[in-house]
Amino acid sequence: MTPAIPRLTCQELSRLLGDWLAGDLPPDQLGALQRHVARCPDCGRLAEGYRNTVRLAPLLRAAQIPPDMDAHILQTLRAAISALQQPPAPPPTPPPDTPSPPASPAPGSSRT
Repeated sequence: MTPAIPRLTCQELSRLLGDWLAGDLPPDQLGALQRHVARCPDCGRLAEGYRNTVRLAPLLRAAQIPPDMDAHILQTLRAAISALQQPPAPPPTPPPDTPSPPASPAPGSSRT
């Protein structure tokens, strides 16, 4: 009798991706992972994205920030904090009450 071939769930596969890329998976888990990726399009895209990220990450360089950028950020933050510390404006004054128009006489009644 041959041993059962382990099957991975998508969640189990996601936990193994780091070991897979490092080459640290035992043969049975490696086979299960490869079979799962071959039949599950979502996990195939996940594995490919993970592989590309690991492959391309070393090529990234730190961005050069313009020398005046930190001063600009500080100025913007100080202005925002200052605006928050200002007392709130008073609510608008409601318009004065306008008198109601006189009531019309009921139909059929006379004014004398």
